[in-house]
Amino acid sequence: MLIEVTQEDIDEGMPADGQRCPVALAIKRTLKIDNVLVGPWHIWIGDSDCYITDPKVNAFIDLFDRCADGTSPITFKLKLRKRIRRTDD
Repeated sequence: MLIEVTQEDIDEGMPADGQRCPVALAIKRTLKIDNVLVGPWHIWIGDSDCYITDPKVNAFIDLFDRCADGTSPITFKLKLRKRIRRTDD
């Protein structure tokens, strides 16, 4: 699945916020889903889909968190790692 992080996602994104960072916003827009959590190594979509965070995406997130103005739009592929039930307990 191809995800495009646009300039609008970057402009509206919040640093260090796994639900409102540009990557999360791009996934939400592309998949038309609200339940997305982006972490340093994984991306959770819904309650059970866990995706590996690509090194290119890690670098983007790290740069955005340090200096949001220094980031540019990117496109990346989501790769399903596993399907498990996520619990917040």
